[in-house]
Amino acid sequence: MPTILIIDDEESIRFTLESLLEDEGYIILKAESATVALQTIKDNKVDLAIVDLHIPDMNGEELVKKIYTTNNNIKFIMHTGQNDYRLNDYLKSIGMDSENVLFKPILDLEVLISKLKNILD
Repeated sequence: MPTILIIDDEESIRFTLESLLEDEGYIILKAESATVALQTIKDNKVDLAIVDLHIPDMNGEELVKKIYTTNNNIKFIMHTGQNDYRLNDYLKSIGMDSENVLFKPILDLEVLISKLKNILD
């Protein structure tokens, strides 16, 4: 089963996503900051990272770029409460599109599950 890393500084969001995704059979790792996320990826095989746009140590876009330059096998979902968020050119250049953006709050958890399945397939 794929391993998903949830990177978010809000414990309640990490817990909610963890509970949902474990019920779907995914292996879940969590990080509350970019620093913890980078160490977690160094120590574990991660298939997909759900990255909050605003996290401690660096923003989510910078974190994705840093991760991707060392491990381009990881897939990403940007998770943000910024309803007007659009992927920057770098994120598009590594293959991300609107399917890779998830807006807070998640009102329909099936949308998340569907995105994960599409991205991981």
